[in-house]
Amino acid sequence: MTNRYLHSRGALLSFLGIILILCIFTPATAATITVGPDGDYTGIQEAIDNATAGDTILVTAATYDEALDVTKSLTICGVNGTPAVGRADADASVLISANDVILENVRITTGARWDIFAGGDNLSLRDLNMTGHDPADSHDPVIIAYSVAGLSIDGCILDTSGAFGIQTTNVGDVVLCDSQIRTQNIAGETAGVGCNAAFNLDYLSFFGPVITNTTFVGGSIDVACQAEVHGVTILGNTVSDIEADGIVVSGDMKNGSPSKLTNVTVEGNCVRNSEANRFTNFVVEHCTNGRIEDNLVENSYGGNPGICLSTLDNFLIQGNAVRNATFNEKEGTTAMYLEVVTNSIVSGNTLTNVDPYGFRYAPGPNLLPNLTFDATNTCDGRPVRYYEAVDGISLDGEEIAMLVALSSSGIEVTDCTIANAGLGAGIYGCNGLSFSGNTFRKTNYGMMLISSSDTVIRDNTFNGSFWGMGFGDNMDTLITGNTFTGYMDTGLLFHCQSSDSVTISENRFEGSLSGEQAVAGSQASGHGLEIVNNTITGNTRGIFLSDVEKMTFRNNHITDYGVGLNLMGASENVFLNNTIISDEEYSVGIIINNALQIGGGPCWDNLFSNNYIESDEPLNVTYIVKPSVDSYEFGPIWGAEIVPDPGDSEDSCHNDWNVTKTTGTNIVGGPSLGGNYWATPDGTGWSQVTPDRGDGFCTEPFACDVNNTDYLPLHLYVDPTPVANFTLSPATGYAPLSVVFNDTSTGNITNWSWSFGDGTTSELQHPVHVYQTAGLYSVTLNVTGPAGQSELTRPDAISVHPYGDGDDDSRSAPAVATGTGSLYTNNRGLVLQELMVFAGDSTGELTIPSGSVALDGEGDALADVTIEPSALPSADGGSGFSFAGYAYTCGPDGATFSPAADLVFRFTEAEWAELMADGRPLVVTYYNEETGVYEPLLTTVDAVTRTVTASVTHFSSFALMYRSAAVEDTPVATSAPVPPSVTPTATSAATDVQSTVTPAGAATPEATPFPVAGCLCAVLVFAVCACALRRR
Repeated sequence: MTNRYLHSRGALLSFLGIILILCIFTPATAATITVGPDGDYTGIQEAIDNATAGDTILVTAATYDEALDVTKSLTICGVNGTPAVGRADADASVLISANDVILENVRITTGARWDIFAGGDNLSLRDLNMTGHDPADSHDPVIIAYSVAGLSIDGCILDTSGAFGIQTTNVGDVVLCDSQIRTQNIAGETAGVGCNAAFNLDYLSFFGPVITNTTFVGGSIDVACQAEVHGVTILGNTVSDIEADGIVVSGDMKNGSPSKLTNVTVEGNCVRNSEANRFTNFVVEHCTNGRIEDNLVENSYGGNPGICLSTLDNFLIQGNAVRNATFNEKEGTTAMYLEVVTNSIVSGNTLTNVDPYGFRYAPGPNLLPNLTFDATNTCDGRPVRYYEAVDGISLDGEEIAMLVALSSSGIEVTDCTIANAGLGAGIYGCNGLSFSGNTFRKTNYGMMLISSSDTVIRDNTFNGSFWGMGFGDNMDTLITGNTFTGYMDTGLLFHCQSSDSVTISENRFEGSLSGEQAVAGSQASGHGLEIVNNTITGNTRGIFLSDVEKMTFRNNHITDYGVGLNLMGASENVFLNNTIISDEEYSVGIIINNALQIGGGPCWDNLFSNNYIESDEPLNVTYIVKPSVDSYEFGPIWGAEIVPDPGDSEDSCHNDWNVTKTTGTNIVGGPSLGGNYWATPDGTGWSQVTPDRGDGFCTEPFACDVNNTDYLPLHLYVDPTPVANFTLSPATGYAPLSVVFNDTSTGNITNWSWSFGDGTTSELQHPVHVYQTAGLYSVTLNVTGPAGQSELTRPDAISVHPYGDGDDDSRSAPAVATGTGSLYTNNRGLVLQELMVFAGDSTGELTIPSGSVALDGEGDALADVTIEPSALPSADGGSGFSFAGYAYTCGPDGATFSPAADLVFRFTEAEWAELMADGRPLVVTYYNEETGVYEPLLTTVDAVTRTVTASVTHFSSFALMYRSAAVEDTPVATSAPVPPSVTPTATSAATDVQSTVTPAGAATPEATPFPVAGCLCAVLVFAVCACALRRR
């Protein structure tokens, strides 16, 4: 009995043990818990507290005034609508510290700081509505996560009154997709950030975020990687209405090491409607391996930079666009900026309707970046021209968006226009360059010339740039004849460690007195660099130097400035023969600013000699010891950075303001070189009020302070006033006539200018001039010197006769013309060379003899005469005349001749026979327009030469007429041919004509009429006298 009971009890215990083991080792099934008025629980937190990891909590739509603390791996999902949960007095409405939590379809009302604090791994937030976030501190985000892995935000809506949407720090594997995030820009505090993913533990490695198909309003996408991060994807997102950066993906580079951010994809995103000008629409920097494709920046009118890509390696940059955007021209923001991009392809990027600047590029120190940057990159249709290691480049007359050449040679760019560019032309490490006749308009950097050689930059125009041109570390370079206007900061800027044989000459810089400087140097050693013969006008600072040494400035003309020369940390520079003049109120000729600090420095061992300085204050010297002022920052566009040394003490601030007295004309005309001329517009400058010691120097030194004293200040040297005078020999003779001119002027004369009266001039002091043609010539001598100028004119000093070499009396050949001829006369109308003008019909000709006075209708010397065949002015020849068939009009009307000109009718043998067949005498008549009748002229008819010649004292219409038999005075004799003779009557030749004709074959008259015999005797007596005089 006992044994039986014992056996039964043992069996029972065994059975219970088996049941217990099964309970312990059999997993529990995940439960589904409901929350709601009719659910398992009425509160969500109560359900969480009583749930087991892996359970699903279904929350019926209602408002749950509670904050949630999720400490278990649960799925919490709203059903039958969207439940609302949250408490305003809790830091976070939902605090998740467990891993593997899913929160879905819940509306979360604001906590005091965050809607969700994510403190567990592998969290999934789906279809959440967080539109009431209203933090006490605007910097608190809607969702925050620290140092976890795996966070998925899918289909959520975030709207906050603060500035931040999502903020993750050192969270790998973040996925944000198909969501909407709205943040605010807090005036005076911070701009909106839609999603910020920061990685700052540089000893760890992370997988980067994937952000896709999400809309951001008022806030940016910001991925900042100081740690090693692999794989960042920003795809298909829209960012709008921002006052901060739009999309930023930024790696970290320390000490020049390769970037730790790799495998980056930024594609198909749109940034639009940005408003602020302190941020950038689109930034990708310090990354390796990736692609940036088909992104769009549009409607950006606040001045924000468009697309900025910096320090990228092995990237495809393709198909991106910026359109309808304005940029800050003073800050130099641009539509697309590439800086230090290597081993990459840049293609098909377009900029449309952008103002003022399109593309900008900076290579950094690597001048062989292995970059493909093709011409499919355009700004308003104008292509980018990029050349790397190319030999032989020629561009002529093109319109270019940007020109870049690296490590290339044989570059010739002529008559091209580069406009609206962040960088107009960038030339780096090239040789054999020629830029001429190009126009750079509205550029931030007009041209950068860096580390190049054998270069000529000539006759280009730089207009409307922030910096017209920058250069550094060049050799064998000439920059000349260029014009710089409208620059906002600097016309020409140099920044260099070494330059050799660089000359900047004969350029013109026109400023607007609006804070600019024409020429500026910063952190530059300019040994072998000269700035000479430039014109600098209207600038706030003509030349500004900061940390500049060993340069030469000479013969520059600086006017109308605020400050002519401004030196702040300049040493061992030479300033010679410069003119520095301004009548602007409060203008300062030279400022020596000994800024004893980094960024400035003392001004020491500079030499100033033979400069002309005239300003309200000719010289100002200051010593400043205080924190460094802002100075230029030179980035990768210049190459390696140059770090200046700190400044020294005041004891090392000595400068030289004169050379030892040396013979030579100084800048104010004195006989010696020494110091400088110090003047003020009101005449009270040191050189103006201090007496001359007798050699062109002032009696006392000009001492500004112990470090800056001009011991030989110039005085305005007064030279004797020039008085022009000269002699000449011979004063008369035959052409060609050689005349020696001897200058006998007095005074200090430096220039002679002769005018010989025949259109030729000379600059010699004692010239010899040959007059080739006859005439009267007035000679003028103008002499100039430091004290002024003088001029002397000797009217009709030279008389050149129109003869040969003077050995015979033959007159030189007459001038010949057809239709119209030009007279050679003096200013009184005396004809100096005979002129023959033919009518062009082989019959009529007009001869104006040398020695006649030819005047026009106004009584001035006559310049031209004309003759042309014409019809009769009137069909009626008048009483006693009938038309013989030949008529001419001579011009101009009103012209007169004394003695008379000859109008000749010359005939062929057949024409003469026909004329003579009529049997009536021939006479030349002129048409009197007042009476309307023809009146006879003194006429000679020569049968031997077959000519009829009339003496003409004034011009009119002339006709050859037959005289009727009724008016014949004397029968025509018929004898052997003799020379024709003409005997005028006592009355005017214009009204009475006696014509004697001796036809061929006529008999010789028995007696010579008395008037003819008398004339022949007179001619014989004149000839005998002339021969006698000639023998003498």
